[in-house]
Amino acid sequence: SHCVQCHAGYAVLVAGVGVAATAGVVWVNRAQLRSVVTAIGVSVAAGAVVWLLPVIDQITRTPGNISILVQHFVGPQEAFLPTGTAARIVASELSILGPWSTGPMLLQRNAIGAVITLALWGSAMVVAWRRKDRDALVLHVLLVVAVACGALSVVRIFGGFQEYTIRWFWVLTSLVVATSVWTLLRSRSTPLYRPTGVLVALALVASLIGIAGNTADAELPGQPDSRLLAELVDGTADGLDGADPGGRYLVRWWDPVGLGATGFGLVLEMERQWYSLGVDEPSSAAALPHRVMAEDSVNGVLWVVLGPKIEDFRAAGFPELDHAETARFDELELQLAARLDEIGRADLADALHAPAGSAMLLFINPPLPADIAEMVSEYVSLRLDASVFLVPPFTDIDSIG
Repeated sequence: SHCVQCHAGYAVLVAGVGVAATAGVVWVNRAQLRSVVTAIGVSVAAGAVVWLLPVIDQITRTPGNISILVQHFVGPQEAFLPTGTAARIVASELSILGPWSTGPMLLQRNAIGAVITLALWGSAMVVAWRRKDRDALVLHVLLVVAVACGALSVVRIFGGFQEYTIRWFWVLTSLVVATSVWTLLRSRSTPLYRPTGVLVALALVASLIGIAGNTADAELPGQPDSRLLAELVDGTADGLDGADPGGRYLVRWWDPVGLGATGFGLVLEMERQWYSLGVDEPSSAAALPHRVMAEDSVNGVLWVVLGPKIEDFRAAGFPELDHAETARFDELELQLAARLDEIGRADLADALHAPAGSAMLLFINPPLPADIAEMVSEYVSLRLDASVFLVPPFTDIDSIG
Protein backbone atom coordinates (compact mmCIF):
# COMPACT_ATOMS: atom_id res chain seq x y z
CA SER A 1 0.00 0.00 0.00
CA HIS A 2 2.84 2.40 0.83
CA CYS A 3 4.50 1.73 -2.53
CA VAL A 4 1.31 2.18 -4.56
CA GLN A 5 0.39 5.39 -2.73
CA CYS A 6 3.89 6.78 -3.38
CA HIS A 7 3.79 5.95 -7.09
CA ALA A 8 0.98 4.43 -9.12
CA GLY A 9 3.51 2.52 -11.22
CA TYR A 10 3.72 -0.04 -8.42
CA ALA A 11 0.04 -1.01 -8.75
CA VAL A 12 0.38 -3.94 -11.16
CA LEU A 13 3.44 -5.36 -9.40
CA VAL A 14 2.02 -5.05 -5.88
CA ALA A 15 -1.37 -6.46 -6.90
CA GLY A 16 0.13 -9.40 -8.77
CA VAL A 17 2.60 -10.36 -6.06
CA GLY A 18 -0.04 -9.82 -3.36
CA VAL A 19 -2.56 -12.11 -5.03
CA ALA A 20 0.10 -14.76 -5.72
CA ALA A 21 1.43 -14.66 -2.16
CA THR A 22 -2.07 -14.85 -0.68
CA ALA A 23 -2.99 -17.77 -2.93
CA GLY A 24 0.22 -19.53 -1.89
CA VAL A 25 -0.51 -19.07 1.80
CA VAL A 26 -4.06 -20.38 1.37
CA TRP A 27 -2.83 -23.43 -0.57
CA VAL A 28 -0.02 -24.34 1.81
CA ASN A 29 -2.24 -23.88 4.87
CA ARG A 30 -5.47 -25.26 3.42
CA ALA A 31 -5.72 -27.73 6.30
CA GLN A 32 -5.99 -24.76 8.69
CA LEU A 33 -8.32 -22.66 6.60
CA ARG A 34 -10.05 -20.97 9.54
CA SER A 35 -6.82 -19.42 10.82
CA VAL A 36 -5.92 -18.34 7.28
CA VAL A 37 -9.29 -16.62 6.83
CA THR A 38 -8.79 -14.86 10.17
CA ALA A 39 -5.36 -13.64 9.10
CA ILE A 40 -6.71 -12.38 5.79
CA GLY A 41 -9.52 -10.58 7.62
CA VAL A 42 -7.00 -8.80 9.86
CA SER A 43 -4.98 -7.84 6.78
CA VAL A 44 -8.06 -6.42 5.05
CA ALA A 45 -8.88 -4.38 8.16
CA ALA A 46 -5.32 -3.03 8.28
CA GLY A 47 -5.53 -2.20 4.58
CA ALA A 48 -8.76 -0.29 5.13
CA VAL A 49 -7.02 1.89 7.71
CA VAL A 50 -4.02 2.48 5.41
CA TRP A 51 -6.30 3.51 2.52
CA LEU A 52 -8.62 5.66 4.65
CA LEU A 53 -7.05 9.01 3.69
CA PRO A 54 -7.09 8.38 -0.09
CA VAL A 55 -10.74 7.32 0.22
CA ILE A 56 -11.57 10.51 2.16
CA ASP A 57 -9.83 12.53 -0.56
CA GLN A 58 -11.86 10.73 -3.22
CA ILE A 59 -15.15 11.42 -1.40
CA THR A 60 -14.51 15.04 -0.44
CA ARG A 61 -12.77 16.40 -3.56
CA THR A 62 -13.91 16.51 -7.19
CA PRO A 63 -12.22 14.98 -8.98
CA GLY A 64 -10.61 12.81 -6.33
CA ASN A 65 -7.09 11.53 -6.78
CA ILE A 66 -8.29 7.97 -7.43
CA SER A 67 -10.62 9.21 -10.17
CA ILE A 68 -7.78 11.17 -11.76
CA LEU A 69 -5.55 8.10 -11.78
CA VAL A 70 -8.24 5.84 -13.23
CA GLN A 71 -9.04 8.33 -15.98
CA HIS A 72 -5.34 8.82 -16.76
CA PHE A 73 -4.41 5.14 -17.00
CA VAL A 74 -7.62 3.65 -18.42
CA GLY A 75 -7.86 6.07 -21.32
CA PRO A 76 -4.34 7.37 -22.06
CA GLN A 77 -4.04 10.05 -24.74
CA GLU A 78 -0.54 8.93 -25.78
CA ALA A 79 0.67 5.79 -27.52
CA PHE A 80 2.12 2.86 -25.58
CA LEU A 81 5.82 2.09 -25.93
CA PRO A 82 6.69 0.05 -29.04
CA THR A 83 7.05 -3.65 -28.23
CA GLY A 84 10.71 -3.64 -29.23
CA THR A 85 11.48 -0.72 -26.90
CA ALA A 86 9.66 -2.39 -24.01
CA ALA A 87 11.60 -5.62 -24.63
CA ARG A 88 14.94 -3.76 -24.57
CA ILE A 89 13.95 -2.05 -21.32
CA VAL A 90 13.08 -5.35 -19.64
CA ALA A 91 16.28 -6.99 -20.95
CA SER A 92 18.37 -4.09 -19.65
CA GLU A 93 16.72 -4.25 -16.22
CA LEU A 94 17.08 -8.04 -15.97
CA SER A 95 20.72 -8.04 -17.00
CA ILE A 96 23.10 -9.34 -14.38
CA LEU A 97 25.22 -6.32 -15.30
CA GLY A 98 22.21 -4.00 -15.45
CA PRO A 99 21.28 -0.94 -13.39
CA TRP A 100 20.67 -2.97 -10.21
CA SER A 101 24.47 -3.34 -9.99
CA THR A 102 25.77 -0.41 -12.04
CA GLY A 103 23.30 2.30 -11.07
CA PRO A 104 20.95 4.36 -13.26
CA MET A 105 21.47 3.96 -16.98
CA LEU A 106 19.65 5.07 -20.07
CA LEU A 107 17.99 2.53 -22.32
CA GLN A 108 20.65 0.41 -23.98
CA ARG A 109 21.10 -2.97 -25.58
CA ASN A 110 22.02 -5.42 -22.85
CA ALA A 111 20.77 -8.73 -24.23
CA ILE A 112 23.84 -10.78 -23.25
CA GLY A 113 23.51 -9.81 -19.59
CA ALA A 114 19.81 -10.69 -19.64
CA VAL A 115 20.58 -14.09 -21.22
CA ILE A 116 23.09 -14.79 -18.43
CA THR A 117 20.52 -13.88 -15.78
CA LEU A 118 17.85 -16.07 -17.36
CA ALA A 119 20.31 -18.97 -17.79
CA LEU A 120 21.29 -18.72 -14.14
CA TRP A 121 17.67 -18.48 -13.06
CA GLY A 122 16.55 -21.35 -15.29
CA SER A 123 19.36 -23.60 -14.03
CA ALA A 124 18.39 -22.88 -10.45
CA MET A 125 14.72 -23.70 -11.08
CA VAL A 126 15.66 -26.98 -12.81
CA VAL A 127 17.83 -27.93 -9.84
CA ALA A 128 15.05 -27.05 -7.38
CA TRP A 129 12.54 -29.10 -9.40
CA ARG A 130 14.79 -32.16 -9.55
CA ARG A 131 15.50 -32.03 -5.84
CA LYS A 132 11.84 -31.30 -5.02
CA ASP A 133 13.04 -28.31 -2.99
CA ARG A 134 9.65 -26.82 -2.16
CA ASP A 135 11.03 -23.74 -0.36
CA ALA A 136 13.11 -22.78 -3.38
CA LEU A 137 10.31 -23.54 -5.85
CA VAL A 138 7.79 -21.41 -3.97
CA LEU A 139 10.18 -18.46 -3.98
CA HIS A 140 11.03 -18.90 -7.67
CA VAL A 141 7.35 -19.07 -8.63
CA LEU A 142 6.69 -15.87 -6.72
CA LEU A 143 9.61 -14.22 -8.53
CA VAL A 144 8.25 -15.39 -11.88
CA VAL A 145 4.94 -13.70 -11.05
CA ALA A 146 6.76 -10.54 -9.94
CA VAL A 147 8.93 -10.31 -13.07
CA ALA A 148 5.92 -11.02 -15.30
CA CYS A 149 3.99 -8.21 -13.58
CA GLY A 150 7.01 -5.95 -13.96
CA ALA A 151 7.24 -6.71 -17.67
CA LEU A 152 3.50 -6.04 -18.05
CA SER A 153 3.95 -2.67 -16.34
CA VAL A 154 6.71 -1.75 -18.81
CA VAL A 155 4.60 -2.81 -21.80
CA ARG A 156 1.79 -0.55 -20.56
CA ILE A 157 3.98 2.57 -20.32
CA PHE A 158 2.62 5.29 -22.56
CA GLY A 159 4.23 8.54 -23.64
CA GLY A 160 7.96 8.76 -22.93
CA PHE A 161 9.96 6.24 -20.93
CA GLN A 162 11.40 7.56 -17.67
CA GLU A 163 13.91 5.19 -16.10
CA TYR A 164 13.28 6.21 -12.51
CA THR A 165 9.66 5.00 -12.66
CA ILE A 166 10.63 1.32 -12.81
CA ARG A 167 13.55 1.15 -10.38
CA TRP A 168 11.64 -1.49 -8.46
CA PHE A 169 13.03 -3.76 -11.19
CA TRP A 170 16.41 -3.40 -9.46
CA VAL A 171 14.99 -5.23 -6.45
CA LEU A 172 13.46 -7.95 -8.61
CA THR A 173 16.71 -8.61 -10.49
CA SER A 174 18.78 -8.68 -7.30
CA LEU A 175 16.30 -11.16 -5.79
CA VAL A 176 16.40 -13.33 -8.92
CA VAL A 177 20.21 -13.48 -8.78
CA ALA A 178 20.37 -14.01 -5.01
CA THR A 179 17.65 -16.69 -5.02
CA SER A 180 19.31 -18.53 -7.91
CA VAL A 181 22.68 -18.55 -6.16
CA TRP A 182 21.04 -19.69 -2.90
CA THR A 183 19.24 -22.52 -4.70
CA LEU A 184 22.42 -23.78 -6.36
CA LEU A 185 24.43 -23.61 -3.14
CA ARG A 186 21.78 -25.80 -1.48
CA SER A 187 22.18 -28.37 -4.28
CA ARG A 188 25.90 -29.06 -4.63
CA SER A 189 25.41 -32.71 -5.56
CA THR A 190 23.43 -32.04 -8.74
CA PRO A 191 25.08 -32.33 -12.22
CA LEU A 192 24.28 -28.69 -12.94
CA TYR A 193 26.09 -27.43 -9.86
CA ARG A 194 29.66 -27.36 -11.24
CA PRO A 195 29.06 -25.61 -14.63
CA THR A 196 26.57 -23.15 -13.20
CA GLY A 197 28.92 -22.53 -10.27
CA VAL A 198 31.51 -21.10 -12.65
CA LEU A 199 28.85 -18.94 -14.30
CA VAL A 200 27.60 -17.74 -10.93
CA ALA A 201 31.11 -16.88 -9.75
CA LEU A 202 31.95 -14.84 -12.84
CA ALA A 203 28.61 -13.05 -12.85
CA LEU A 204 28.76 -12.23 -9.15
CA VAL A 205 32.30 -10.89 -9.35
CA ALA A 206 31.33 -8.60 -12.23
CA SER A 207 28.15 -7.47 -10.46
CA LEU A 208 29.95 -6.82 -7.16
CA ILE A 209 32.53 -4.69 -8.96
CA GLY A 210 29.71 -2.69 -10.54
CA ILE A 211 27.88 -2.32 -7.22
CA ALA A 212 31.06 -1.15 -5.48
CA GLY A 213 31.75 1.42 -8.19
CA ASN A 214 28.19 2.67 -8.20
CA THR A 215 28.09 2.97 -4.42
CA ALA A 216 31.39 4.85 -4.32
CA ASP A 217 30.02 7.45 -6.77
CA ALA A 218 26.58 7.75 -5.18
CA GLU A 219 25.27 11.28 -4.66
CA LEU A 220 22.14 12.74 -3.20
CA PRO A 221 19.82 13.23 -6.20
CA GLY A 222 18.53 16.59 -4.99
CA GLN A 223 21.93 18.13 -4.27
CA PRO A 224 22.08 20.46 -7.34
CA ASP A 225 18.66 21.89 -6.48
CA SER A 226 19.58 22.24 -2.80
CA ARG A 227 22.68 24.23 -3.76
CA LEU A 228 20.59 26.57 -5.90
CA LEU A 229 18.03 27.08 -3.14
CA ALA A 230 20.76 27.78 -0.58
CA GLU A 231 21.85 30.74 -2.71
CA LEU A 232 18.35 31.97 -3.61
CA VAL A 233 16.40 31.91 -0.34
CA ASP A 234 18.05 34.75 1.61
CA GLY A 235 17.88 37.29 -1.20
CA THR A 236 14.31 36.31 -2.00
CA ALA A 237 13.29 36.76 1.63
CA ASP A 238 14.95 40.20 1.80
CA GLY A 239 13.25 41.23 -1.45
CA LEU A 240 9.81 40.18 -0.23
CA ASP A 241 10.32 41.97 3.09
CA GLY A 242 11.16 45.13 1.18
CA ALA A 243 8.27 44.80 -1.28
CA ASP A 244 5.31 43.87 0.91
CA PRO A 245 5.87 42.13 4.26
CA GLY A 246 3.11 39.60 4.85
CA GLY A 247 2.08 39.52 1.19
CA ARG A 248 0.91 36.51 -0.80
CA TYR A 249 2.96 35.38 -3.79
CA LEU A 250 2.39 32.93 -6.61
CA VAL A 251 5.46 30.94 -7.69
CA ARG A 252 6.05 30.01 -11.32
CA TRP A 253 9.17 28.78 -13.07
CA TRP A 254 11.03 28.55 -16.36
CA ASP A 255 13.10 25.41 -15.88
CA PRO A 256 14.61 23.56 -18.85
CA VAL A 257 16.39 20.91 -16.76
CA GLY A 258 14.87 20.27 -13.32
CA LEU A 259 11.14 19.77 -14.03
CA GLY A 260 10.35 22.63 -11.63
CA ALA A 261 12.33 21.22 -8.71
CA THR A 262 13.82 24.62 -7.78
CA GLY A 263 10.40 26.28 -7.89
CA PHE A 264 8.77 23.65 -5.68
CA GLY A 265 11.74 23.83 -3.32
CA LEU A 266 11.43 27.60 -3.03
CA VAL A 267 7.76 27.29 -2.08
CA LEU A 268 8.53 24.79 0.68
CA GLU A 269 11.57 26.58 2.07
CA MET A 270 9.92 30.02 2.14
CA GLU A 271 6.87 28.46 3.75
CA ARG A 272 9.10 27.20 6.57
CA GLN A 273 10.14 30.82 7.10
CA TRP A 274 6.46 31.89 7.38
CA TYR A 275 6.12 33.46 3.94
CA SER A 276 2.86 32.84 2.09
CA LEU A 277 3.70 31.28 -1.27
CA GLY A 278 1.56 29.14 -3.55
CA VAL A 279 1.31 27.57 -7.00
CA ASP A 280 -1.07 27.38 -9.94
CA GLU A 281 -3.75 24.68 -10.17
CA PRO A 282 -1.76 22.45 -12.59
CA SER A 283 0.93 22.09 -9.90
CA SER A 284 -1.52 21.09 -7.16
CA ALA A 285 -0.73 17.38 -7.41
CA ALA A 286 2.91 17.99 -6.43
CA ALA A 287 2.46 20.97 -4.08
CA LEU A 288 -0.92 19.78 -2.65
CA PRO A 289 -4.24 21.57 -3.23
CA HIS A 290 -4.04 23.80 -0.14
CA ARG A 291 -1.08 25.63 -1.72
CA VAL A 292 -3.01 26.63 -4.85
CA MET A 293 -3.46 30.40 -5.20
CA ALA A 294 -5.53 32.39 -7.68
CA GLU A 295 -3.57 35.08 -9.50
CA ASP A 296 -6.08 37.77 -8.58
CA SER A 297 -5.51 37.07 -4.87
CA VAL A 298 -1.73 37.63 -4.74
CA ASN A 299 0.54 40.64 -4.37
CA GLY A 300 2.96 39.43 -7.02
CA VAL A 301 4.34 36.49 -8.95
CA LEU A 302 7.79 35.06 -8.18
CA TRP A 303 9.36 33.67 -11.35
CA VAL A 304 12.17 31.17 -10.77
CA VAL A 305 14.11 31.31 -14.03
CA LEU A 306 16.92 28.94 -15.01
CA GLY A 307 19.27 29.32 -17.97
CA PRO A 308 19.51 31.90 -20.78
CA LYS A 309 15.95 33.11 -20.21
CA ILE A 310 17.33 35.07 -17.23
CA GLU A 311 18.67 37.73 -19.59
CA ASP A 312 15.20 38.21 -21.11
CA PHE A 313 13.67 38.84 -17.68
CA ARG A 314 16.47 41.28 -16.85
CA ALA A 315 15.96 43.12 -20.12
CA ALA A 316 12.25 43.45 -19.31
CA GLY A 317 13.21 45.35 -16.13
CA PHE A 318 11.67 43.05 -13.51
CA PRO A 319 13.25 43.26 -10.03
CA GLU A 320 15.76 40.42 -9.56
CA LEU A 321 15.59 39.33 -5.93
CA ASP A 322 18.53 36.90 -6.05
CA HIS A 323 20.81 35.01 -8.41
CA ALA A 324 22.69 31.69 -8.11
CA GLU A 325 25.66 30.64 -10.25
CA THR A 326 26.19 26.97 -11.08
CA ALA A 327 28.66 24.93 -13.10
CA ARG A 328 29.41 26.23 -16.58
CA PHE A 329 27.51 24.43 -19.29
CA ASP A 330 28.32 26.50 -22.40
CA GLU A 331 30.88 24.05 -23.78
CA LEU A 332 28.60 21.05 -23.30
CA GLU A 333 25.72 22.93 -24.92
CA LEU A 334 27.83 23.60 -28.03
CA GLN A 335 28.81 19.93 -28.22
CA LEU A 336 25.18 18.87 -27.93
CA ALA A 337 24.06 21.29 -30.62
CA ALA A 338 26.79 20.02 -32.96
CA ARG A 339 25.86 16.34 -32.45
CA LEU A 340 22.13 17.04 -32.90
CA ASP A 341 22.96 18.80 -36.16
CA GLU A 342 25.04 15.79 -37.28
CA ILE A 343 22.08 13.41 -36.89
CA GLY A 344 19.71 15.80 -38.63
CA ARG A 345 17.87 16.90 -35.47
CA ALA A 346 19.13 20.46 -35.10
CA ASP A 347 15.56 21.43 -34.15
CA LEU A 348 16.01 19.67 -30.81
CA ALA A 349 18.74 22.14 -29.78
CA ASP A 350 16.02 24.72 -29.06
CA ALA A 351 14.51 22.31 -26.52
CA LEU A 352 17.57 22.79 -24.31
CA HIS A 353 16.14 26.18 -23.29
CA ALA A 354 12.42 25.36 -23.24
CA PRO A 355 10.58 24.49 -19.99
CA ALA A 356 11.45 20.86 -19.14
CA GLY A 357 12.90 20.63 -22.65
CA SER A 358 16.33 19.17 -22.01
CA ALA A 359 14.96 16.78 -19.38
CA MET A 360 12.32 15.53 -21.82
CA LEU A 361 14.99 14.87 -24.47
CA LEU A 362 16.00 11.91 -22.30
CA PHE A 363 12.62 10.30 -22.89
CA ILE A 364 11.75 11.06 -26.51
CA ASN A 365 10.80 8.20 -28.78
CA PRO A 366 12.66 7.01 -30.76
CA PRO A 367 15.47 7.55 -28.25
CA LEU A 368 18.54 9.62 -29.04
CA PRO A 369 21.85 7.89 -29.81
CA ALA A 370 23.62 6.75 -26.64
CA ASP A 371 26.41 9.38 -26.74
CA ILE A 372 23.91 12.24 -27.18
CA ALA A 373 21.66 10.85 -24.44
CA GLU A 374 24.65 10.74 -22.08
CA MET A 375 25.49 14.37 -22.89
CA VAL A 376 21.87 15.40 -22.27
CA SER A 377 21.94 13.53 -18.95
CA GLU A 378 25.10 15.37 -17.94
CA TYR A 379 23.61 18.68 -19.08
CA VAL A 380 20.54 18.09 -16.93
CA SER A 381 22.62 17.11 -13.88
CA LEU A 382 24.71 20.30 -14.09
CA ARG A 383 21.65 22.48 -13.53
CA LEU A 384 21.75 26.06 -14.81
CA ASP A 385 22.20 29.52 -13.37
CA ALA A 386 19.03 30.57 -11.55
CA SER A 387 17.38 33.86 -10.61
CA VAL A 388 14.19 34.87 -8.82
CA PHE A 389 12.22 37.79 -10.29
CA LEU A 390 9.27 39.63 -8.78
CA VAL A 391 6.69 40.14 -11.54
CA PRO A 392 3.28 41.89 -11.30
CA PRO A 393 0.24 39.61 -11.54
CA PHE A 394 -1.21 38.98 -15.01
CA THR A 395 2.02 39.92 -16.79
CA ASP A 396 2.30 38.35 -20.25
CA ILE A 397 5.53 36.37 -19.94
CA ASP A 398 5.23 34.94 -23.45
CA SER A 399 6.04 38.35 -24.87
CA ILE A 400 9.40 38.46 -23.09
CA GLY A 401 12.46 37.69 -25.21
